[in-house]
Amino acid sequence: MSESIELDLSLLTTPDQVASAARDLLLPGVRDLVGRIPPPLHTPCAYYFGWADEAGRDVAYRGPGFRAVALVLLCAGVEGGSWRAARPVATACALIHAYAFISDDVIDQDAARRGRASVWKAFGTATAVLAADALLMTALAELAEHASPAGAEVRRILFGAMYGAFRAQALEVRHQRQDDVPLQQALEVVDGKSSHWVAACCEAGALQGEVRPERVELMRDLGWHLGRVMQLRDDVLDVFGPVAGDREPRRDDLRARKRTSVVCAALESGHPARNELAAYYRRPRPPRQDELGHIAGLVDRCGGRDWAERQIAHHLERARACVRRAVQDRRLADLMCAYADQFADQPVGDGTTPPPHTSHQTAPGP
Repeated sequence: MSESIELDLSLLTTPDQVASAARDLLLPGVRDLVGRIPPPLHTPCAYYFGWADEAGRDVAYRGPGFRAVALVLLCAGVEGGSWRAARPVATACALIHAYAFISDDVIDQDAARRGRASVWKAFGTATAVLAADALLMTALAELAEHASPAGAEVRRILFGAMYGAFRAQALEVRHQRQDDVPLQQALEVVDGKSSHWVAACCEAGALQGEVRPERVELMRDLGWHLGRVMQLRDDVLDVFGPVAGDREPRRDDLRARKRTSVVCAALESGHPARNELAAYYRRPRPPRQDELGHIAGLVDRCGGRDWAERQIAHHLERARACVRRAVQDRRLADLMCAYADQFADQPVGDGTTPPPHTSHQTAPGP
């Protein structure tokens, strides 16, 4: 399909179709940008995005679904704006997401992502750090080269959110050396790494779509609430596992004794079991694998999961209210609310996805 032809937004009726259309629109641009990264860093970047193996050979696509990045496109279209006009910004945001996930895996020493070895595990720590840096610089160059009436403001918003994410990551590392982390400090990390960044993506998309200022602000608020939903859901899933299915919980954060929001809420509960939970977080020796289920049970008994579920429901409702106020087209508002609902049910920031369409001739999208 010609790049000048807009796809038809009316063909989108389900959240999965939105995600599929966004992926089909973004993936060629992501491949192009990653293609500009020279060897030896090109291969680990292509490996992260799921179209290459450790040796750089083509494999069946098993990369991210771009569900969070698709919010850039959705927010660009709330007043009939062009998804294609917002594509360069969304593509750059996809690379920044990749930078963040690769870096997080290095810092946290997480050995797997999307069911296979993480980049540092497959290529080594030094290469992973350099590959993440290459993705970030490529994204920044794309944003700098992108010309639009809102270009300077978009860059200011995204760069500010990135600095906030760097600060939040540093706070999270510092929290690992503290005996006590107040819940409010844990939420500063949530907001810096997720809420403010997703808010910036939504605001940037709305600016690219030339949305009216009052609705731009509502899209920013939408992103902030969904960012909280995303991170809180991931914190819950790490301890307690998926909402559906029989797969074992990761419990990587629990094993590493990270002071996530769910844990900090449990520690501040006043429940008698919080003393045993606090002792686990203070002791020097690592946990046994068979001990983690008991620790997760303590978090649950102390109310950590209930607190998180209430917070998720609250922020999801606030996100839906932002959509209802900003989007006059009832069908589009319903679709965006349904898309937002997914963020409460599953980890969507870097989830795997089925192979993309091989042809864009019939792919729906705006």
